[in-house]
Amino acid sequence: MNVPETNQSETARSLTWPWWLSLLPLVLLALPMRQVVTDLQVQRLLDQAQQANQALAFDQALQLVRQAEKLSPGDPAVQMRLATTARALWNFRETDALQREADQAYDAAVRLSPHAALPWYEHARMYSLKRQDGRALTFLDGALSRDPNNAGYWLERARLLERDGQVGAAKTAYQACLTRDEIPECRSALKRLGAA
Repeated sequence: MNVPETNQSETARSLTWPWWLSLLPLVLLALPMRQVVTDLQVQRLLDQAQQANQALAFDQALQLVRQAEKLSPGDPAVQMRLATTARALWNFRETDALQREADQAYDAAVRLSPHAALPWYEHARMYSLKRQDGRALTFLDGALSRDPNNAGYWLERARLLERDGQVGAAKTAYQACLTRDEIPECRSALKRLGAA
């Protein structure tokens, strides 16, 4: 049996592996791992902010949420947390800076999640609590255009319209609420307004 002789240098050359290809899987794994670490850091900060809120340390909570937002500015849930945290402080302090921060965070949440109704609704609540019904209704319209079957949004619209003295429009909104869900407040409001 004749076994052909092979030159060792030819064998070594044919089995040569480009060393840099070995790094490719590591690089591909490093990118998702970095995001996982960032997500864990963000969640830790948000958990700490929740604890600070429960301890009535509202300024500390806002600082923690701001740190989370810097780590993950493209996360609509983080933007919502920033907005609601700034809104809570604005409700008490009424500073232009807190109002602007909440407005910007709600706008960012809408931009990052354009089909979601919740950022619009929560933004409306911000102004509803301060009895700025015109602004609240504008944002509530955004929520209703994205989720027209949400009875709660119709109920909030009806309350705002009634508080603003727009009884006819309020009746229509209460009726829209009632057709979407059997909410006792909608039925009693219609009776109170003479529509049922």
